[in-house]
Amino acid sequence: MIDKTFRQHEGADKAMYKSCTLVYPPGFGKTNTGCIIASKYQEQQPQLTLGILVHNAIVKAQWEQTLALYRVTNVRVRTINELISAYDKRSFKIDVLIVDEIHKYFSDVNFTLINGTLIHYQYIIGLTATEPTGNEAKELALIAPIVDTISIGEAIANKWISNHIEINYGLDFNSKDKELYVTLSKPITETNEMFKTLPTLLNSPVFKTPLDVIFACTIGVDHKYLNTTNNMWDTLRIHSDQVCEHVGKLMGWSRDLDTNTDRGKQLNYLWSPSAIKERCHNYRKIIKRRNDLINNNVTKLNAVLEILTKFNTKKGIIFNQSTEFADILTAAINAKKYNSAICYHSAIESRYLQ
Repeated sequence: MIDKTFRQHEGADKAMYKSCTLVYPPGFGKTNTGCIIASKYQEQQPQLTLGILVHNAIVKAQWEQTLALYRVTNVRVRTINELISAYDKRSFKIDVLIVDEIHKYFSDVNFTLINGTLIHYQYIIGLTATEPTGNEAKELALIAPIVDTISIGEAIANKWISNHIEINYGLDFNSKDKELYVTLSKPITETNEMFKTLPTLLNSPVFKTPLDVIFACTIGVDHKYLNTTNNMWDTLRIHSDQVCEHVGKLMGWSRDLDTNTDRGKQLNYLWSPSAIKERCHNYRKIIKRRNDLINNNVTKLNAVLEILTKFNTKKGIIFNQSTEFADILTAAINAKKYNSAICYHSAIESRYLQ
């Protein structure tokens, strides 16, 4: 039987000085392994810049606490929202990027955070308990191929985690939410269809997918190019307004377009820079709204209450995607007179258990 800490160090060694992904089961210690990697870089190459990308403020705080235990000081932990909010002001360059739960980045605009579009890195190291499949597996193999995997069976056999049963409970929307989901999906599908040929037309390594174009039309993009003067790679910042205008011209719009004709009116409505930017901004807002519908759905609330009713003598922990749903769930549990739910998230002041 192998010691868990030894195995974490072994995994960290496999991840050094390369772009890769480590796939470990829940409870094994992905955060500890990531901190070990950071500590090794700090010891061996202290001049390198390190960053850790996480999904929310709660996870960020957990990483910062663990990094402090390992005495890692030259790394910055950032959430997705922090990076996106700051991106319009400056571009990001980093030597080593560690991505927590990397499997969650293969959808919507988050993919541009790991594919080199928004963050330029030398090495990217993904940590996950969920190995991607299908197209996501192909994308991961190109960005950060898997170099180390620990199965649940191996982890249980070595007593790195407790024996357990994992159940995936599939839920459906109610009729009202189904209708709303379809309504929200329609403009998303339409925008995807409108932009599907643009990566080919733009013919640039910066724009590999329609999503790359949509994202660049809202916050701009950085373009890497080889500077022939010094034979070094440089970065050119392209503002979102420039991207929108270039896209519009590719689709037939121009500043001297005759908007008195039917064709001119249609082109101006669909492909003027202002129309493009507004459409792309709305696309991101609708994506968020649809994600909120999924994350905060009432069918999930009812399922949790049903599980708690059946196992009312058991103690447990419930994790949520949003602080809003955590509050709703806590109130619903206590309204059922279980009187045992305590809520913790980033928008709540510190609490002490009596």
